[in-house]
Amino acid sequence: MNKIKYLAIGDSITQGFNNTIGSGTCGIKTESKIIKGFSFPDFFIDILEKYFHYLNKNDIDIEYDNLGLSVLRSVELNDILEENFSNDFISLIKMNKYIEKMANLNIQDDIWKINNELSNKENFLLISNKFKNKIREANLITITIGGNEFQSSIPLDLIREFVSEPNYYKQQKLKIALVNKIKEIILKIKLDYIKLVKLIRNINPESKIILLNYPLPFLPILKKYDFELKRKNFKIFNNFIDKFSELGSDVISEIANETNSFYCNIFNKKFWFKKSKILFSNAFDFHPSIYGYMEIARELFNFCIKNRLINEELNYDLKFKKWLNFNRNIFFHKSMFLKNKNKYLNIDPFSNIENNVVFILRAWTQNNNSSNNPYIRLFREELRKTWNNQRSYFIANKENYLSSTVLVVDYILLLLKQIDKKSTVYEYFKNNLINEENLKEISQKIIFNNEIAKLFTSAEYCFRKNSKKPFSVFLNKFISANIDVIFKIIKETISTSKQFNKKIVDFIELIIKNLDNEKIFILGNNSVSILLEVIFENKEFINLIKPLFNSIISVIKNINIFKSFDEIINYFISENTKNIKILIKKIIEIIFNKFNDDFETLSKIFLNILNLKSTDLNNKEWKMLDLFLLKLINYVKKEQNVEYIIDVFIKVSKKVKIKDAIDFNNNSALNHIKKISRKVIKTINFSFFKKENIQIINLLWNFLLIKIINKIRKFFKW
Repeated sequence: MNKIKYLAIGDSITQGFNNTIGSGTCGIKTESKIIKGFSFPDFFIDILEKYFHYLNKNDIDIEYDNLGLSVLRSVELNDILEENFSNDFISLIKMNKYIEKMANLNIQDDIWKINNELSNKENFLLISNKFKNKIREANLITITIGGNEFQSSIPLDLIREFVSEPNYYKQQKLKIALVNKIKEIILKIKLDYIKLVKLIRNINPESKIILLNYPLPFLPILKKYDFELKRKNFKIFNNFIDKFSELGSDVISEIANETNSFYCNIFNKKFWFKKSKILFSNAFDFHPSIYGYMEIARELFNFCIKNRLINEELNYDLKFKKWLNFNRNIFFHKSMFLKNKNKYLNIDPFSNIENNVVFILRAWTQNNNSSNNPYIRLFREELRKTWNNQRSYFIANKENYLSSTVLVVDYILLLLKQIDKKSTVYEYFKNNLINEENLKEISQKIIFNNEIAKLFTSAEYCFRKNSKKPFSVFLNKFISANIDVIFKIIKETISTSKQFNKKIVDFIELIIKNLDNEKIFILGNNSVSILLEVIFENKEFINLIKPLFNSIISVIKNINIFKSFDEIINYFISENTKNIKILIKKIIEIIFNKFNDDFETLSKIFLNILNLKSTDLNNKEWKMLDLFLLKLINYVKKEQNVEYIIDVFIKVSKKVKIKDAIDFNNNSALNHIKKISRKVIKTINFSFFKKENIQIINLLWNFLLIKIINKIRKFFKW
């Protein structure tokens, strides 16, 4: 083979999609045009050229073209090769071009070019002919496809059930069921994949075709998750993630065998796990870093030389092999790039850690349904299955890749389950507030907000700094660091969307109007829900809470004047101090009038707060709880005590920051009680020996002591 005509076909992995750049980064190499890119096919060509130069084989010509597209699937490639016209495919190309424009790039113009003077069908047929001609000319073809189909069809509900199941024997059954379901999905992917390879074979029977598997997506996160699962139950989860990877790789190997192709395994789990921070520059990303693509190219090169796919007479020089394997990704480095910068795409692949996934999110919100992210379809279906307790496993059709707003709709529909479906509030919320038009406008405003990119990049930095800590610690750090940015995005979204702003106000006004007339909220059967139901049945309470809703409307209408969540909370409390005091007093009155003689229900309420079950307490602890309830009832019977505790509550509320209230590591009621208790003590410590303060501290101590004694007893197994 004195002339290598290499063609790379596939999805975003072939295209060299890099979230740091925010786009595909592939190049091209023909007789008339050379632009070096940063995809694995580009690096593969680099290694080949270095090897031929090392062997003094300068008479071997290399041409290369990259036909990768983000979000591409085998069914679209089959349509192109069979000339089955699809508007969806044209939309897919336009979406990729829109992403490139945001990243200040313009790649693959030789093949994925839309002529605006032609119809979509004419463009489709023109591209189809170009595509097939590229295949006819090639003598070496690599394919990466199937990842989008697989990722969009994973049975997440079954995975969640398997991971969270506490019973060892049930877990074993669920593990078998999960593997079988994934095999069903892979079998459907396999049929389209085989058809694709056969269509390519019909066009070019002589070309060598290599099918590549994938590195695991979101590798830094999966690495951490793998460790946590093994620590939880080593016997069950020891090969959990490995099994997923093997199932995908095995089917590609089977397809290669059935189509007289070659299978190249580019994923060495041990090496990728060890170097995950280098091979994936972004934790929240399906795609490898520039160094990850180099590693794929290295494996592909070793495979080609070992199997004599480049030249049957070409042996693998051991010194070069040793150099390449020892240096791994050092064969391309920053100094080399800077020295030959004019030969490469006009980007810096060695830039600081950023996550420009926002580019592809913006493209999804701008384009029509057909070119949206397959993961949106996945999450949408999983939410429906979770809600309806249904399980159906299928390969999601591209026409069912609904817009990103549908994902938001499904999350909101879960919240809607807490609203009575017979109420007019429910109907308004569903039909007017969260309709497709509103949510499309809101999602676009959020995604196109200049601050949103900062959130993604901040998430990357926060994760890397806390990668060895629990995921909840990362979430706490991330929210704490970005609470002001989050507020700014929400504020700008609400204030610049007058129509949506008005509909939120109309929705709250409808709640106010119907609080007297109908049951709006559906509450559960736990003791706290029963307590809330008793409160909401009281007409005086309803009349007292209405002015607070009106105050919320005022905040929404004038959100531009506020600079933070804390400022809104302080404004709300200051403006409604009198009403809040009366309201709290009424709530206390309702509760203790209802449960004054019902210690059983009261005990359930306070045990819920302590995160304890009735069976957790021994006789001594029950007596402590009984004594606390007696003291509490006697305390609230005195009006001056109620007045004083309400004053303390108001002072504490003004001091509590939104960052203090958010705790993903421990979101229990007890944890919040502890935080509030600390605020109470700080609020009243200027007069610690004041009688009223001693009573409050005494009550809090008696309450928390139940949990403390219970924990000590369990720890020492008394």
